[in-house]
Order: sequence, then structure tokens, then C-alpha cells
Amino acid sequence: MRIIGGDFKGTVLYGPGKGSRIRPTSDKVREALFGIIGSRIKDASFLDLFGGTGAVGFEAVSRGASDVTIVEADSIDLIRKNGVKLKIEKSEQLHLVRSDAAEAMKMIEKRGEMFDFIFADPPWHEGYEAETIKNVAGILASDGTLILEAYYKTKPPETSKMSKTSEMPEPDSGQKPGLRLKDSRRYGDTALHFYVF
Repeated sequence: MRIIGGDFKGTVLYGPGKGSRIRPTSDKVREALFGIIGSRIKDASFLDLFGGTGAVGFEAVSRGASDVTIVEADSIDLIRKNGVKLKIEKSEQLHLVRSDAAEAMKMIEKRGEMFDFIFADPPWHEGYEAETIKNVAGILASDGTLILEAYYKTKPPETSKMSKTSEMPEPDSGQKPGLRLKDSRRYGDTALHFYVF
């Protein structure tokens, strides 16, 4: 597992140990993801939920994101170790949060933070997809993108009802419409689903 592009290109990251439940996003999928995002990552804010090894968040740092937050409940020490390897563990550009993803999203929303990109790779086959999509309502910028990684056979929700009514909110109401599935891509047994408002 290595950084694919940007300032840290080629740097090999520490992976999970044998028997770990962590399933890192593969190099191939990360390369495809950041190829799709392209130059929009430059100076963007990026949230990596269910961070695992931190590889996706570190890829965002490497490619020029201005602010990257990685949330992980269990393997934050592994992420910190990779941050040390990249010499960015104390950078103001990087924030590590040891927390359950749902709790972290509530905390982030209370602080009023918003992200241009949110990447979520919840555990497969456990049904977190719809809940995760719903919970990003208050922390995804109105022109932002949510990228959901999932097992390719898991049917992604088409929309997320984030407004208090099932209708489109009135213009100037300050209320965002629900997220809608814009695109899906498959890479082996992995799918990436892109959601926008």
C-alpha cells in the first residue's frame, strides 16, 4: 500500500497486521478516486470517515487538500504511525479523530465545520451505507461531494432525505435538498458511489 500521487508519491504506508478487520482501500481504487476528483482536491477540505489505515486521507494531503480530517474508532494508532512516516503528524493540515463515525459527524456539525469532499468506507455487509449518507447532511458543503465505498453487490441508496419534508426546500430557505446518487464506478469487488446535493 503506497501513496499514488502528489508530494508523497511512492511512499509505502504501514498496513494492518494479520488478522485485522481493517480492509484498506486498494491502490487501484484510490488512484481511480483521485483521478475522478482531479484538480478539485487542491485547497479543498476533505473528511475521511472509517479511516482504517488513513491511506485515503493521506492521499488527499499528498495531492494538495488544505484541510484533512481522518476519523477512525479503532486503528488511530496505525494512522498516527503513517502520519509520522510522512512527517505530517503535527501538521495543521491534518486532524486525527478517534471516534465512531456517527458521533464524529455530530461533533463536527456542532462545531459548524463543512467539507468539500467526504469519503466514507464503512464496514461492508453491515448496513451502514444509508445511515452514513443521511448523517453527512450538516457537514457537506452545498457544492460538495460524498464518495461512498461499498461492496459492489450492495445496492446504494438513490437519494437521502435530508430536508424535513419530502419536497424540495424553498429557495432561500437555508435548507439543503437531499443527496442524490450522481455516479457509480466498479473496480473488482469494490464500488465507488458519488453523491451530490
